[in-house]
Amino acid sequence: MAGSAAVPTGMKSLARFFFGFLICVVSNCSSWGKFWDSSNASLSGADITVDIGSGLLSVTGALTISFASEMNTATLTTSTSGTTCSGSIQFSADNFVTCIPGILTFPSAKQARFTPSAGALCVESQYAWQLKILTSVKAASGATLSSPYTTSLTFSTQLALLKVGVTSGTVNALLVSCNTLFVGGAFTQVAGLTRNNLAAIDLTTGLLNSYDSTNFSAAGAVNALALDGVNLIAGGV
Repeated sequence: MAGSAAVPTGMKSLARFFFGFLICVVSNCSSWGKFWDSSNASLSGADITVDIGSGLLSVTGALTISFASEMNTATLTTSTSGTTCSGSIQFSADNFVTCIPGILTFPSAKQARFTPSAGALCVESQYAWQLKILTSVKAASGATLSSPYTTSLTFSTQLALLKVGVTSGTVNALLVSCNTLFVGGAFTQVAGLTRNNLAAIDLTTGLLNSYDSTNFSAAGAVNALALDGVNLIAGGV
């Protein structure tokens, strides 16, 4: 009985070449380009990884998406404002009922870095986001994503920073709103700067917010603070 022998890899490549050449001769070379064109290949979820470091993200930090192939970055887009889901790369916290706006930058042709818009992340918070990459993305070779890529992301944000305080006078009320600590009391200065009974500290830097001390102030001592939407309400004497 005749045995069978494995075909050496080199012989397979040679056979492929001659087969492609035959197609070229028979079809006047119309198929030659397609036969060798890598754009006939497709990307898959296995070609995509998302880096959120150790799971602790700065509120001004970015999430990095890495691809196994160089990408056509013109096809990588995202929502830049509002909450409507648009673009080929989408981030959401409610399964894409709404999307998180941000900016995409490209450290290399194999990476897309998403920086959420200011205020999208708050200090000392936990997040569960979803990422969707649509089939409209393309590799530099022309390869497309065979099906939409989706994954879940969980991460926490940085600890709040506090580098200034009221050293003369009294503090009667504190209120945290995302990345801002509002301070009310009976004082005229914070960290050597004029602040009349009311101050705001940026918790991402730990330093005083640059609010105008003339308009952001109280004539008398502040004993209570509350938020009504985007309006700060101060109560006192």
